[in-house]
Amino acid sequence: IVDDLHLNISRLPAFAIREPIANLRYPMNETRGSFNDALKGFVQDYLDGKLQPTIKSEPIPGKSEDALVKVVGLNYHEIVMDKARDVLLVYCITPCGPCEAFQPTLVALAELCASSPKLEEKVTIAKVMYDANDTPERGIQAFPTIKLFPAASKSVEVTFLGPRTLDALADFIRDHGTHKGDLR
Repeated sequence: IVDDLHLNISRLPAFAIREPIANLRYPMNETRGSFNDALKGFVQDYLDGKLQPTIKSEPIPGKSEDALVKVVGLNYHEIVMDKARDVLLVYCITPCGPCEAFQPTLVALAELCASSPKLEEKVTIAKVMYDANDTPERGIQAFPTIKLFPAASKSVEVTFLGPRTLDALADFIRDHGTHKGDLR
């Protein structure tokens, strides 16, 4: 729970506010004066909207060797919520045998999208390491989990439950994406 709340356990006592709807965390990692005074000021700053949430994130990646986009906590909204693109996002953890086995298919799908001039600007194939990055989706328990965020309705993601094959994923993007991208 300490890690989930982004608390620094070297400084005890500790306190954090977790906003459950947006899944935001506000740790009180610094105290000046007494803990009680610091706590009162911290809670008041939260209520006044003066605090910035912390985000657990791997570093923002540089240029990738392949077409698969790496999503991290700090670039999640920029990539996944891009209203111009259908985004297929795969949630993985480490270690995960099924995630590692699925990686070649995922890279092949990303390369297929990148090779199509019609789809290159409309479809993104991405992966996030769920255990290393904060994302708005916190109830995921099976890995890899595959979701499509259509360009036209980012708030209504579609979960992929079919076979994890290149053809099935291509059909899923075509059938559920805003751009109806045909990867065949």
